[in-house]
Amino acid sequence: MSNEYICPECGKELVESGKFFECIDEDNCGYRIKKEKLIIKNAHWLEKIANDEKLWQKDIFDANIPIISNEYKRLYNLCKDKQSYGMLLEIKDIFEILIKFPTLLVASIVYEKQDKTDEETKLLISMLEKALSLGDWKSLSQTAKELNVDNTLTKWLKDIVDIFDKKQITNWRNTEIGHGALSLEESKAFQKDIIKKLTIIKTFFDNNFKILRLLNDEKYHNMIDNSIFFIKDQKDYIHFFDSYYRNQKTSRIDYANGTYIKKIEEKFIQLANSFNIEKKDNLLDDCADDSIRDAQAQKIFEKLQNIDDFVEPKNITSWVNNNIKNHTKGLFLLQMQRGMSKSMFSRALDKLSLNKIKLDENPLIRVYYPRKTKQHFENSYFEYDKIRIIKRG
Repeated sequence: MSNEYICPECGKELVESGKFFECIDEDNCGYRIKKEKLIIKNAHWLEKIANDEKLWQKDIFDANIPIISNEYKRLYNLCKDKQSYGMLLEIKDIFEILIKFPTLLVASIVYEKQDKTDEETKLLISMLEKALSLGDWKSLSQTAKELNVDNTLTKWLKDIVDIFDKKQITNWRNTEIGHGALSLEESKAFQKDIIKKLTIIKTFFDNNFKILRLLNDEKYHNMIDNSIFFIKDQKDYIHFFDSYYRNQKTSRIDYANGTYIKKIEEKFIQLANSFNIEKKDNLLDDCADDSIRDAQAQKIFEKLQNIDDFVEPKNITSWVNNNIKNHTKGLFLLQMQRGMSKSMFSRALDKLSLNKIKLDENPLIRVYYPRKTKQHFENSYFEYDKIRIIKRG
């Protein structure tokens, strides 16, 4: 142990002596410090956070609140294991859960009502008419709060909407995670941001602990078990409704296992049809004429180039470089949740798109988003590549 610590006064070795560590140069230096103070002083920054009682609402761990208790305990364990990037992603998930959970519970109550008000109907329509971003969920939660269909959920929504507004959680999520880069964990800014977000979460739990515990009541358990917006699998993991798409598929997220699935669910098709919701195709699909379609494609691709704040995710670039270096051929799968900037990273590799990342082997890279049909891929996407080549000269 004595080799681990260096005297801050003279740079020589500190040696253990009873309850103290003392400088080996007693005659000329004489520096000494209590063991516990030295250990704390030299601890990893995440160890200090894990041991800081002011940053954790530990009653949540054992409260058995559906999803929330387990996710919060996972965050704590990631901290103890010094997994900083894992913590960042888990913090993101917790904020998402805290805004989506009460909103979906309100939607569940509204869905079961025979006579819905215009505002209640608006909530359901807004959940189905497009794929939902975190900003959309914040807007939905505002609508759900104003409906005031359940006092417990209204109080929860009031506090979490206030946090999203004042602390700019959506902007933080998009800036720190969703747009292509993670800060260096050694940076003071990154460390301060983690502490800031832990403080926000703890304050919310302190203020809403009694409310969250009510989720253990039979009323809410039954609501979760019988709602179309939640599905429990055989292991009792809860899959949240995430979005309803124009191809009539419904996406769900299982936060406990980090899985994301899309599939046809008849109840959501029936609900969308009952509101006469028309799912719009993308801009290119609205163009029947090939020449108009090509012109529209060119405008879109030109607009996509206008990005000047891209920050390279060097950990993913390194992963790609290692795969290319160690394999002469094959498929490499980069699998991440929606909104984690897979597309942005891919475009940054493409020399005819963003062209922001240079790989070690300087390979030729093109990015395509093929549909399921072979004909559509052949007739359309190589045409878009031709447009990009012409545009670049």
